Amino acid sequence: MSKSGPQGWGVVINETGLNSSTSEAANYWHTRRRMFETSGQLVVLAVGAIGDTVRIGPYTREDADFMRDHLIEQGAAKAHVKVRRIPK
Repeated sequence: MSKSGPQGWGVVINETGLNSSTSEAANYWHTRRRMFETSGQLVVLAVGAIGDTVRIGPYTREDADFMRDHLIEQGAAKAHVKVRRIPK
């Protein structure tokens, strides 16, 4: 992933959606979530009983698209992973 360029994009992940519909994607994500937490790249946007809504980033738009697409390749539904601009 690129380290240059504007860092104003993130990937919003609906963990409730992942946990409810795609066990493969949920397992993949939850084994990696801690890495994003410890690196400071994970922000919890909303807490839920079955899963949180979180954002990883900041990234360039290209890198955010890559991260989203990678999660989709692991089985996440497009509705559960969205690229969003991070507010300043």
